[in-house]
Amino acid sequence: MEVKVNEGKGHCARLLRRVEASEEITILRGNTLVARLIPIASSRVAAQGMDQGRVWIAEDFEKILTLLMLLLKRFLKVRLRKGPLVPRDDPSKSPVDTQHVKRVLDHDL
Repeated sequence: MEVKVNEGKGHCARLLRRVEASEEITILRGNTLVARLIPIASSRVAAQGMDQGRVWIAEDFEKILTLLMLLLKRFLKVRLRKGPLVPRDDPSKSPVDTQHVKRVLDHDL
């Protein structure tokens, strides 16, 4: 149901009853959509499969993710050999906890 702003002002209680009965109300200012009243229950529950056909995940997604993690681990191991990790913008800041980074790198994927 579509309602103009000036019509909705005088019929707020009636519109809320319709929304409670699972109806959606669109509020227009002129011909421009400004708001939509929807039941709370419908906004909380996502229907299973509602994005079917809109989302695509590659079959080799996990392989790509694993490869990226391995590359990151190799990069950090090489970087740690060069010394402590210090932010480039301000070397006076305390360095990153190198021991923590090493523990993370030693963790198997």
